[in-house]
Amino acid sequence: MERRIPGLLPATGSRYLRCTSLLVEAGAELRLPGGYGIRRLSTREASDLEALLRKRNVFARHSWENNFYLKRVAILAEQTVVEVRAEGDPNDAMAGASQRADLLEMLAVLCPTFGTNRSKLHRLLGITARPAGEVDLIHSDDLRYVRSHSRSTHVEGGIPVDARFIRRFERLAFPRLYDFCCESTALSSRVQSSLNWLLESRKEINAHAAVVKSVIALEMLLISSESEPLARTLSERMAFLLGSDPREREQVSSLVRSTYSVRSGVVHGGKRKTASFSERSLESLDRLVLLACLTIAANTTLWPSMEILCQWCETERWSAPSLQAASPFPRSYLRRALELAEHRPQGRA
Repeated sequence: MERRIPGLLPATGSRYLRCTSLLVEAGAELRLPGGYGIRRLSTREASDLEALLRKRNVFARHSWENNFYLKRVAILAEQTVVEVRAEGDPNDAMAGASQRADLLEMLAVLCPTFGTNRSKLHRLLGITARPAGEVDLIHSDDLRYVRSHSRSTHVEGGIPVDARFIRRFERLAFPRLYDFCCESTALSSRVQSSLNWLLESRKEINAHAAVVKSVIALEMLLISSESEPLARTLSERMAFLLGSDPREREQVSSLVRSTYSVRSGVVHGGKRKTASFSERSLESLDRLVLLACLTIAANTTLWPSMEILCQWCETERWSAPSLQAASPFPRSYLRRALELAEHRPQGRA
């Protein structure tokens, strides 16, 4: 009797597996409905898959001199993989499955934004301003004085997918955000584009460049027309999306306006505007953008399109804060994001 491999589909379906260097399975598996997930592929499972592939696939069975499929299955053993199930044969399913795996990997990298700052994220992913493994040395002409530095090639191994990670992923409704981004609507495409830019910002080593990318993520999410005043529109719509009372809305609006001013200073060379730059404010903005994406994904009935979302925000300008919009995350996440921007090191006013 053949041993059944977990996740193996009937002949009408396909399973896509891809190893990832951005994530590392750390004692837990992320599982989403529909056969999506992030987990470690055990040696036993890889061996079973290799044996069945050799038995059932004619090419693998007879083309021993070109058995790279079997070799690649072996490479996946003990690796953290992104797993996606799809309808249809591999030729038809490959492109869509790859895109969905990219989306799941992106959300998994963005989820720790609420507890992992940019510096720690860069260490986990091995992102440095200078090439890893680089060595320098300087000495005086008489060789009495010498200094040297080396940049380690060590990478911590990626973001750990552990029990804490999975609790946060589920608690903040990331599975719903994933499903929403898989929909074929203009608003879901807008949200996914925003997330793509946010990911680029999180991985950006230059903090000023990261500000620009985070603001682009915000613009992709909430600007519907080139004629709209950017700073005011972004600050107001973010305030309406996230704030549940006037004080929260004022705080969100102020943070967005100040960060947008820094972005303008970076782009246009304004030293006065960039003087107020703070990496904590950037961290705070990144969290707000992610919370806004989660909020939009959780309210598709209320906001089925960008046009209706904009109309709702316009109505909110002239009324008390609405309770119509569902908040998919505990309010403490918004509070902490705002407190992060308000923090000032000791000794400063």
